[in-house]
Amino acid sequence: MQFLDQYLEEMSTKQPRGNDDNLQHILEKLIESTTKKENQHNLKHVSEKFIIEKFTSKNPNAVQWIENFEKECERFNITKDETKIDILRLFLENSSLDWYSSMVIKLSVNSEWNEWKDKFLETFRNQGWDVVTTAFTFKYKEGLLIDYAIKKERLILDINKSIDSRTMIDLIATGLPGFILNKLNRDELNNTTDLFNEIRKYEGMIFKKNSTITKNIINICKTCEICIKNKSRGQGKFGLMSQLGPATKPFEIMSMDTIGGFGGSRSTKKYLHLLVDHYTRYAFIVTSKTQNASDFIKLTKNVLETDEIGIILTDQYPGINSREFKQYLNENNVKLIFTAVNTPFSNGLNERLNQTIVNKIRCRINEKNNKRTWTTVARECIEKYNETEHSVTGFAPKYLLDGTNVSILPNELKIIEGEDKWIADKRLALENTIKSHKYNKKIFDRKRKMQEFNIGDSVYVENGNRLNRKKLDELKIGPFKIVGKISNSIYRIDTGNRKTESTLFHITKLQPVTTESEEDEI
Repeated sequence: MQFLDQYLEEMSTKQPRGNDDNLQHILEKLIESTTKKENQHNLKHVSEKFIIEKFTSKNPNAVQWIENFEKECERFNITKDETKIDILRLFLENSSLDWYSSMVIKLSVNSEWNEWKDKFLETFRNQGWDVVTTAFTFKYKEGLLIDYAIKKERLILDINKSIDSRTMIDLIATGLPGFILNKLNRDELNNTTDLFNEIRKYEGMIFKKNSTITKNIINICKTCEICIKNKSRGQGKFGLMSQLGPATKPFEIMSMDTIGGFGGSRSTKKYLHLLVDHYTRYAFIVTSKTQNASDFIKLTKNVLETDEIGIILTDQYPGINSREFKQYLNENNVKLIFTAVNTPFSNGLNERLNQTIVNKIRCRINEKNNKRTWTTVARECIEKYNETEHSVTGFAPKYLLDGTNVSILPNELKIIEGEDKWIADKRLALENTIKSHKYNKKIFDRKRKMQEFNIGDSVYVENGNRLNRKKLDELKIGPFKIVGKISNSIYRIDTGNRKTESTLFHITKLQPVTTESEEDEI
């Protein structure tokens, strides 16, 4: 190039562009970062529209969950593997989220979706029966009926989403309480919606029956000392029916009792003393003016003059508990067993016979133009009783005792039978006695709890006989310590009473001292 007369040398100059390059690089990073944030924001925004719950390791059906996840991705046009893997992270929780972090290290987010899916199913697929049995046996326990129904429907669908409506209705209904199930008309239920609408009608009934608040109140009352001592209802009934024996031969076990209140019926005598054989049900009586030891000795002699007595079961009357009567029994090798405090039902065989005898005497005394003394009538009633077929054994007590034929047929029509028949009948009478006891035990035990106390346990005991209590006296007293176990039904309680027999209590008169935690376990 020439400038005037001078030739100019050609030179190339490069402008420094370092600043421009740095600026461009920064802009590229900013755009890239912004794009990623927008993508993440868009993914999060899209994931919020997914209609599936987050997955945890406790999810019962991983196969069904991953299928639902793919359907949601398809619904929002998410087709890239990398995007699916990225959005999967937003639906994982707890240990499954830890699994995702491990897979990122092993496979990276650039792997194929199918590979991630296979690894997911290998890890979380449940191949056992626990989930199935849980879903099909799930039953209502507490809360709202509709909550139970919806939860069971969800558990079943997690296992089999193609189950038909009729089977679904049957499975949900069978888990309802019986008194609710019986109110539902199966023919009117065409789908689960119909079932749910019917269930809602009975929410009030189930709330009254199984309210959590009610249960809490009951548990508190069962552990509250004031409630235990003063409330006559609401406490558990403990102790099952037991039996002394059964007796396998006459006079092996006998029961003794005394009945008062007969004074003034054309006799100066006031008491009827009763001795009954457990095996034959044969009864002996003595009438007297008092309840002294001599009266009970006279009654016992009726048997001891001809036979031996093994055991006498009796209540704790002063005359029976006297030194004189105990000494007489010891001399004749008779064992004396007292019933527990305030438990006449422990001598139930005698108590039941008392009612029968008193009713018979009352009827005979009040017959028209009958002017005999009650003592004479009592002996006649006992004689008739011993010759009458017993409702338990099936035979008359006198026949079982000595083989006497007490049939009402004339002697000419009576069949003479040998000793073998008598022995067979006694064996049958014992079987009938045992059968009757089992039947009564089944009825008695139906609403009672089995409870076994140990020495050292604290218990409340009944505060004497209700007839001797004032209206506002405590129903139970204590707590006291158990110091001895006589049997599964009788316990010795340290109540401070000096008399040994007065410290024996039947299990039905005891109430355990429990805490709220123990009550929850029960």
